[in-house]
Order: sequence, then C-alpha cells, then structure tokens
Amino acid sequence: MSKKVEEVEVSREDQDCINTFGKLNIRFHELEAQIKNYNTELDNLESSMDEVLILDDVLYKIADSFLAVDAELAEKLIEQKTEKLKKEKEEKKEEINKIEEEMNKLKKTLYKKFGNQINLEN
Repeated sequence: MSKKVEEVEVSREDQDCINTFGKLNIRFHELEAQIKNYNTELDNLESSMDEVLILDDVLYKIADSFLAVDAELAEKLIEQKTEKLKKEKEEKKEEINKIEEEMNKLKKTLYKKFGNQINLEN
C-alpha cells in the first residue's frame, strides 16, 4: 500500500528560507565558475611566463591592444597579474565557505521541518 505523506504547511518564514537558499545556491555556482576561470587564467599566465623567459621582446596585451615591452617588464606585469588573480581567487573561496556555512544552516532547518518532502541537494 502507499504511504500517506503528511503535508506540512509552508509559512512565510519557511518560504523566505527556501528563497534565501536558492539565491545562495545560485551565487555558490557562480563563484565556482569564477574560480574555474581564475584557475584557467592562472595556468595561462604561468605558460606565458615560461615563454617570456626565452624571449627578448614581448607583445603584452592590455585590454584590446598589444604593447611591445622587454622581457623584464613583461615578467613583472605577469607576476603582478598573477598575484592579483590569486588574491581575488582566495576572496572567492572565502565567500564560498561563508555561503556553504549559511546553506548548511538553512538545510538543517528546512529538512527538520519538511523531511524528505523538500530537496535541497545540488
């Protein structure tokens, strides 16, 4: 026979928690994508640094333009860009950790009330 599912009333507060969880989940996935892009860009910068070491003059891209610079300046610019990206990536990771913490609190609260009637898994 089929189990009778006990319906739980969804209060305004519950709906607010569900909406907050949804917004956090979207932001979480956006941040994951950004971190993936940072990793790709950092890999590209590392490859660029390897190329700069074997060249004398380099065309360095700034916005949509290329500027002829010597290898020493190119190396310095790449190092600065790398440090900036690493810092930004770390900030995104910290934000992800805070979001995960908040999402776990909301999951606990919502699963406690709704049990398996709600799915909050990715």
